[in-house]
Amino acid sequence: MDAPRWIPVALLEDLPEDGTGVTVEVEGVAVALFREGQRVHALSDTCPHAGASLGAGICHDGEVTCPAHAMHFAVDDGRCTDGLPERVRAFPVQVDGSGRVLVARGRR
Repeated sequence: MDAPRWIPVALLEDLPEDGTGVTVEVEGVAVALFREGQRVHALSDTCPHAGASLGAGICHDGEVTCPAHAMHFAVDDGRCTDGLPERVRAFPVQVDGSGRVLVARGRR
């Protein structure tokens, strides 16, 4: 398998600490970033139910709430936590020593 490519997309200090999402583009793909403390989570930006931007949602206790219909998605694996089969892609994320947020693209 190919190693993932780590793409710098933001600075940790620029992400809201209140769980509000930020949408960035990673190699042509819209990705929603959410900060919880010093950790950052990345999910596909598009809600599979209504097509809304998850980056316009809020992250709290490891779940993102879609702003359109209040569906919830786990930040660790993108599964819908409301018991529905919908899922969004979760991307690996790391924050480097200089505070840059990196999202992995390619195979894991």
